[in-house]
Amino acid sequence: EILGEPQASLERLLRENIAPEGSKKEVETISAEKIQKGGNTYYEYQWKTTFPSGVALRSYSSCSLGLPDAKGNRNLFTLTLVIPEEDAEAVTGTAQ
Repeated sequence: EILGEPQASLERLLRENIAPEGSKKEVETISAEKIQKGGNTYYEYQWKTTFPSGVALRSYSSCSLGLPDAKGNRNLFTLTLVIPEEDAEAVTGTAQ
């Protein structure tokens, strides 16, 4: 699979895009999973980002590759939800 192992792909996303060196943001991996469903492979990620101001956000992200087109190219579909960390804690009942 093009994205590789879920934990490694999430760590790369966080390191290169979400909180690159020098950004002063801190990230914490909550979960990274690869799920097979209906003939498709889905990657589901969850992480917490804390900004220098102290604001913390929880991100939930799901992505999947579409079927190949006539040229063999595949689209990457993503859906990401970002909410304040305190709301995530209220839903789960605990900070993870």
